[in-house]
Amino acid sequence: MSRRMLLIILFVSLAFNLFLAGTLVGAGALGHRFRAPPPMQAMAHRPGGPMAAAALSLPPERREAWRDAWRDQTREVRPQMREARTVRREAFLKLGREPLDPAAVQADLQRSLAIEQVARSQMDQRIVGFAATLPAAERARFGEALSQPRGRSEGSGRRHPGQRQGGLPDR
Repeated sequence: MSRRMLLIILFVSLAFNLFLAGTLVGAGALGHRFRAPPPMQAMAHRPGGPMAAAALSLPPERREAWRDAWRDQTREVRPQMREARTVRREAFLKLGREPLDPAAVQADLQRSLAIEQVARSQMDQRIVGFAATLPAAERARFGEALSQPRGRSEGSGRRHPGQRQGGLPDR
């Protein structure tokens, strides 16, 4: 075998090994994205926060009833919540218009808040109505689960310096 052919084989082998090593390192670095979703017990402090924890606090035979009730409720209030976000967004867009009308912006923000408040009140009524059907011990666990703060998986989970847990700057 000639020296030139040996160098070509050596170069191809080196390139292949580098490609293979890069693939393995990349797969290891990104591997967490391709794993199976965690079991439901681990989801209590993941997206869904207190609602997922509330479902997990119930015995299996009541979980499906809770999920169905909550799914129905979110479908009912979704248009109101969407409207509240739209009104709020439009109010903030008015800040860039001339002449600025602070009273109109405030009125729109109050309207947005009122719409959201009605929707949240309906959701709370549904939760209380469902809880009223539970035996005392299950109701206590259900309430405890609902009272827990949302997990850090919500959004990025990071806070900016000078920011409290609620997302508002410290004063």
